[in-house]
Amino acid sequence: ELAEQHDIGVALSVVRRGELRHVLSQDKAEMSGIEADADKAREAMFAALQRYEKHLLVDAEDRRLHDRTKAAVLAYLASWDRLKVVSRHSVDDPTQDAAARRMLDEGKAVYLAAQESVDDWWKFNLRLADAARADAAATYTKAKLVMAALTVVALALGVVAAVLITRSVQRQIGGEPRDAMGVVGAIADGDLTVRIALRDGDRTSLL
Repeated sequence: ELAEQHDIGVALSVVRRGELRHVLSQDKAEMSGIEADADKAREAMFAALQRYEKHLLVDAEDRRLHDRTKAAVLAYLASWDRLKVVSRHSVDDPTQDAAARRMLDEGKAVYLAAQESVDDWWKFNLRLADAARADAAATYTKAKLVMAALTVVALALGVVAAVLITRSVQRQIGGEPRDAMGVVGAIADGDLTVRIALRDGDRTSLL
């Protein structure tokens, strides 16, 4: 969005500089070159406006600013079209020079109005960009908090699962694995008098 608006602002400046050079020039060939540059700038502005309208409009306010800028650009280009005719005539008729300079002064206000429209549109898109960055930052922060919470929950579930598994193994064996290994070792050594400590009511464990 900002790139398209920048292109429009730059093209407006090209036409304005061309106006100044056109009025000062007394060479019709030079004037033709200036007019050709202005035509290219005109095409660049309309192309940028068309691309923006087709692909980048986001809401009603964006549409309003787009249309306002387009109208201001058209008004300025109409001013330029009138000026270049009088400016050309001034080469052959010096009495037209004063009229051309007057139109150049009048065109300044139209040019500034067009640039102001572009600037307001630019500021609107900057606000959109700032809002998008803020939303992205908020989403990132929220995602980090969710991940942290999920990590805590996963750790808690892991601890609970470990405790439950340990208790289940102890119930199946009938005591601590270390104690069961001691009993098994003693029996293997032929000590059948080894004492086995069981919980009250234990009738199903391995021990």
